[in-house]
Amino acid sequence: MSKNGLILLTPTSIAYTGGSSTATISANGSVAFSACATLSLNGVFTSDYDNYLLIMRTILDGSGAQDKALYMDFPPYTSSTFTVQLLSAASTTVSGSRSTSQTEFVVGRIDDAGLYSGSINYLYGPYLAQPTAHRLADASTGGSASIYDRAGTESSNTQHQNCRLYVSGLAPISGRVAVYGMRK
Repeated sequence: MSKNGLILLTPTSIAYTGGSSTATISANGSVAFSACATLSLNGVFTSDYDNYLLIMRTILDGSGAQDKALYMDFPPYTSSTFTVQLLSAASTTVSGSRSTSQTEFVVGRIDDAGLYSGSINYLYGPYLAQPTAHRLADASTGGSASIYDRAGTESSNTQHQNCRLYVSGLAPISGRVAVYGMRK
């Protein structure tokens, strides 16, 4: 194991849903997926690391699908709520909002079918017996540049080993996700 920086982690297993979906764990540990309605990464959070970095590149499958939120939640998927703060900027408009009853974290946004979107997510303490905190930095890949910055905190002290990714309406998505553990 490396002594510095981030360590690319390999899920112990993956699970996915969707009609013609596929997902595979690559030799280095990242997960490539295609046409998935949901994608679960199992065994990625352990006592080896307190904090994690989740990096994704995603695209919506199909035509006409636009402006979808990419969500992450933790099993059993109904036990926690999250307080979330959002800051967004597009063109010359800057806006913010706050919610205290989300049931998942937004971990990315996909603007248009046919274009890849990328996001970087920081997860603080998902395996620890404390509320998991989250920070998303996302930039639009659509026709105009935008910034999408979101932070949130879970309401419960639940320890998590697994997470699930999905798009609102379970629209099929494809891409690649990598989870890195941050050295203590």
